[in-house]
Amino acid sequence: MMRRAAALLCALALLAGLAACAAPQPEPSPTPPSPSPTQTPIPTTTPEPSPTPSAEPTPTPTPTVPVWDEDHTLDRSVPKLTGGLELPVYGATGYAAVEQGLWAAIPAPTPTATPSPTPVVTPSPTPAPTPALSAEPEPSGSSAPEPALSETPAAEPSVSPTPEASPLPSPVQAQATTQLSEAQPAADPYAGAAAVLPAGASFTILGEKENWWKVSSDYGTGWVEHRFCMINLPDVVPSIVYDATNSYASRYTSSGKTIPGITGKALYHGKVYNPRFDQEQYLMPVLYAAAKKICAAQQLALAQGNSLKLYEAYRPYTAQRAVVKALTALAEQDPEVKAGITTKPWSMTYFINTDYSNHQKGFAVDVSLVKVTQTQLCTTGGYSYMKPVEYQEYEMPTPIHELSMAAASTTGPGETTLASTMNDPALALRSYFRKAGMTPLESEWWHFNDYAARTLAEGRTCTGGFEITRCRSTTPG
Repeated sequence: MMRRAAALLCALALLAGLAACAAPQPEPSPTPPSPSPTQTPIPTTTPEPSPTPSAEPTPTPTPTVPVWDEDHTLDRSVPKLTGGLELPVYGATGYAAVEQGLWAAIPAPTPTATPSPTPVVTPSPTPAPTPALSAEPEPSGSSAPEPALSETPAAEPSVSPTPEASPLPSPVQAQATTQLSEAQPAADPYAGAAAVLPAGASFTILGEKENWWKVSSDYGTGWVEHRFCMINLPDVVPSIVYDATNSYASRYTSSGKTIPGITGKALYHGKVYNPRFDQEQYLMPVLYAAAKKICAAQQLALAQGNSLKLYEAYRPYTAQRAVVKALTALAEQDPEVKAGITTKPWSMTYFINTDYSNHQKGFAVDVSLVKVTQTQLCTTGGYSYMKPVEYQEYEMPTPIHELSMAAASTTGPGETTLASTMNDPALALRSYFRKAGMTPLESEWWHFNDYAARTLAEGRTCTGGFEITRCRSTTPG
């Protein structure tokens, strides 16, 4: 009996063990290991799959403004100059800045008589009337003082924008004229000339001898005095970057504001086909003497891996007057604009001359500076010249043609203390032109004058009564 009970208990225990083995057992919760200091913790959520990497490397954006680097150089050497210019004057287009004679042969110099001394009479000073806004003295870069703004737009000046109607006699002729009685007419300064070229007449330069050019024009072939002539600057200094914005979309602003009827407008004709280079180019005339100094400034820029960027040279008088009238009207309506051009020590004349400017006279240029990264060696008529093909304009104190005291290069008229806004590129540009013999304008960092060219022309400078529309250039063979 006892044996049966024990066997039964064993059987029941065996069945219970089998049932326990068959029942599912819960999984123990795993404890994640703590990450080591060099491991990255595993995220608790499933990360999004990363995109397929591109086969092309990510390009590095090119800076829009180049960094100033005094050690920057060009990728090739600069060709040697010819007569102070990059290309010969032969085949270049020239223009009569004032009316002058065209001579079949170079006339013999007129002997000069020693003038008798003229007593100097000092007039008694007459006090000037005080206007609403006092006028400033003539700035070094201006041709004449400008009246300050009044409550009404400035009246048109009495001068006419047309070319000079009669020749201006030389100092010797003027002295002789004063000694003639009324019954004795003044001698014709062009007596014996083959023709008389009017101001603005174009011609092709065929040769140079001392102070004379031999030229071919619509008035015939002959000789002209080149001190009274302008030359198309791209014909003889092709390495400069030219951008005559006033000929297609002017950039004039004042206190950062657009000038109605001026900003973004074409103020005159500026680009034509140039056979010398077989492409369309801007026409940029300057007096011949000034062209050589601009070339010298360009060579200094090229030596530092830079290039001048010329925005304007000769400017017609009609364009000058249009800017004056529009800016005057805007200033009368906008106090901020008015303050920007009249706050002492400045006045409007320092930013846009209401009379003839030096741009009309042919010895002023508006210019900026670019950093050149690639050049191309070109030829024309057997002569080599270099041309920038990749470049970027430096950031300058203001945009070009900002007509306000923000663009000033010094602290005031006649001052030598530089404005705090003059950065490295602006200082370099100023240095290039000063070393070349041209004078910076205090009120505009971009404007430079060649007063020696004016002196050479003895005051017989252009009045801007014409537009430059014709290119007569040929290869300098």
